[in-house]
Amino acid sequence: MGLIIFAFAHALFVLLREYLVEDTLPTFEGKVIPEGGGTNNTLTFQQRPEADTDLFKSFGGALKAVYFFLDRETYTIEGFQGNNTLSVFKFIFSLLTGIVLLNILIAMMAEVYGKTMADGERAWLRQIAGLIAEVEVFMMTPSDRANPDLFPSIIYYEGNPDDVEAYEEKLLEKAVTQEELRHETEVLARELMASVRSENERLAKKLEEMEFRIRGVAAEVGDTKREVEAVEGVEEEEAEGPQRSTL
Repeated sequence: MGLIIFAFAHALFVLLREYLVEDTLPTFEGKVIPEGGGTNNTLTFQQRPEADTDLFKSFGGALKAVYFFLDRETYTIEGFQGNNTLSVFKFIFSLLTGIVLLNILIAMMAEVYGKTMADGERAWLRQIAGLIAEVEVFMMTPSDRANPDLFPSIIYYEGNPDDVEAYEEKLLEKAVTQEELRHETEVLARELMASVRSENERLAKKLEEMEFRIRGVAAEVGDTKREVEAVEGVEEEEAEGPQRSTL
């Protein structure tokens, strides 16, 4: 549609750009008759040019005018009456745009109709499957459900090759996604294990440092205790010395 508008805008621009604006404006003529009689005067009026009086002086204006043709707004070419080439262009443009717009409408309706039919068929198959399931559950005995003669041995599925390829690609993408998820899980597990090992090593070092400090404190406490015991022993000996001398 854009190509058609561009082509006709260019053609009309080349065809009508040489016309004068005054030649495209409507002219009105009339006579003035005095009340008391006398000479009749002839008056001529011409429409004053406006901004969109002649859009075909520029290619942009021609595009605008041709675009308005889609809405049957043909006032921009009303001043070019009597131009047979313009009439032919107008007829061809109306015919082509009508065909193109009808084809677009038919394509849209066909797409909607096809989608509706496909959705309806899927809904019908779901209902049939549900009905068969209800019959098997509520209207058949266990022996009937176990009888292979009451069920088809082979089920045929009809599918479009394009749909089959799309389904296979979807399964492949799903498998790739699962593989990527598995890989990411393994990477996260390795990172977590490495982090746990690093944290365990850090805690082990801290425990060793604390144990070393505790041993040092215990040794200091033991030395202090021995010193205290030695001092107490000396004091006791000094206290017992005078008593022995008195005896």
